[in-house]
Amino acid sequence: MSTLSKFFILTIFGLLFSSNLFFAQDTAENWVPVDSLESTTVFINTEGLNMFKGDDFYFWTLEKHDPPLVIESIDSKVYKTKTYYLINKKLRKYSIMEIIYFDHKGNVAADYSYKRNMDNAKVKYNYPIIDGSSMEKIFNTCLTYMNSK
Repeated sequence: MSTLSKFFILTIFGLLFSSNLFFAQDTAENWVPVDSLESTTVFINTEGLNMFKGDDFYFWTLEKHDPPLVIESIDSKVYKTKTYYLINKKLRKYSIMEIIYFDHKGNVAADYSYKRNMDNAKVKYNYPIIDGSSMEKIFNTCLTYMNSK
């Protein structure tokens, strides 16, 4: 194999490796603890929260369950849950967009997506944020982080 061929192959591998590092930065996470509720510790991913300028914002929560949850429709015990939310600050309402359940090894045990017509305001937000609820604590933590940046 010629020197030029070796150089070409090394250049291609270098580009592939550097592009993986570049794209890996797009999925940054910054988990901040919110609360511990009996057997669950809740975190929010604050990465990107300061980018939302309107009343709507999206974010992920991570819940660690100890002891693990037993859910009838899932074959394994659930040790972690990630939930993707949409919240409207003005209306104080939210929707669950996606839930991912993880087993003890960190593998996805189940994944549920709740897609709907987001143009229809009547079905865009499913739940009110109730005073004193864990969702209110999550909401307030998000607002604190958003207002501090």
